[in-house]
Amino acid sequence: MFAFSSPALADTFLIDVDAIQNDTDHPIEVFLEAGSYTVTPVGVTAGRVYDGWQPWGDDTSCETPDGCEQTVPTTETGWKNAYDVISDALTEVRVNGAPLTPIEAEPTDAAGIQDYWLADPAAPHRYHVDDALVFPTAADAIATAEPSVFTVSDAGLVGFSIRDIDTQDNLGGVSLEVTPVPEPPETPALAIGFAWLALHGRRHQNPPEPIGTKTIGLRAHRRPTATTSTTTWSIRQRWMRSRPPSRRVSASGLVGLFDPRRHHERQPRRHIAEITAIREPSTTGCSRSA
Repeated sequence: MFAFSSPALADTFLIDVDAIQNDTDHPIEVFLEAGSYTVTPVGVTAGRVYDGWQPWGDDTSCETPDGCEQTVPTTETGWKNAYDVISDALTEVRVNGAPLTPIEAEPTDAAGIQDYWLADPAAPHRYHVDDALVFPTAADAIATAEPSVFTVSDAGLVGFSIRDIDTQDNLGGVSLEVTPVPEPPETPALAIGFAWLALHGRRHQNPPEPIGTKTIGLRAHRRPTATTSTTTWSIRQRWMRSRPPSRRVSASGLVGLFDPRRHHERQPRRHIAEITAIREPSTTGCSRSA
């Protein structure tokens, strides 16, 4: 039986579970996509139908607005705000922020009136939300109602109900708001990922400049250290000595046509050779007559 109203917000379902008609064998079923959902009890003051339900009919013994402890066997009766969520695709459940661990058998002692997650292989999986308290009125019960969050791995029908063996003497019900948990948008995440990859690749192409480096345009010129300058000067000096005078590199780095110092050193030798050639008599040609 479906008894939920049209969504007040996009993808939000408002479900009114009747304590007589909607037990675990007859839940209200809603088709939900795979994902996580928040279940929040809402009451009459929020425009819904129910604040809570009474498993014992008109018999209410609890007089404390803050609630009386429910026991097994029953010692106090009153109004409750407990509910069940049913789905074989349940993968995670949290009640009031605390995670539940799945169990394979229905609790039979006081644990059956507390929060638990039943994962019986032979029955539909469900979890039960219960604060183990009863209250004098339904309005008192909604004041301490527990929200829950569940995750389903596959799209499908999810049931919402109360849990009771004999529902014919029940009063009231529970009104629930089921809202999908927002997921981080993919576009900003992808943009951040692409930006990181671009920055990472750029850093690999242009590694950080070491200390003592000056960047001009796209080229980096390292400032010479003392060791670098001495080594470079020694190599340059040896290379200059090995070059012919006409191609020697001057200290300014320009190629000169000649070395003035070497030219000056060769001048006396050339003059002596010329004088010697003039003074020596020719051994060829005509000789002087007497």
